[in-house]
Amino acid sequence: MNLYLRDKEKFQEGVLAGRAIADQELQAEREKQLKCAKKETIATARSFLGIASPEVIASKFHITVEELMAAPPHDTTPKA
Repeated sequence: MNLYLRDKEKFQEGVLAGRAIADQELQAEREKQLKCAKKETIATARSFLGIASPEVIASKFHITVEELMAAPPHDTTPKA
């Protein structure tokens, strides 16, 4: 195997390794965003607790009643 072919092979290995690392980082970022979105959904759902029953709210927001009731109350006070 000459030097050119070896370098080409090593370059391809580096590209594949870089893609694998990028895929892992993207997956971690997606999971982080999903967790954040879930928290926001639950917080919004909790704001409806005085208006409708927990079962109705949970079904409309596609969460469980346990998730809805276990979340801390939504802070509605204005921030200065």
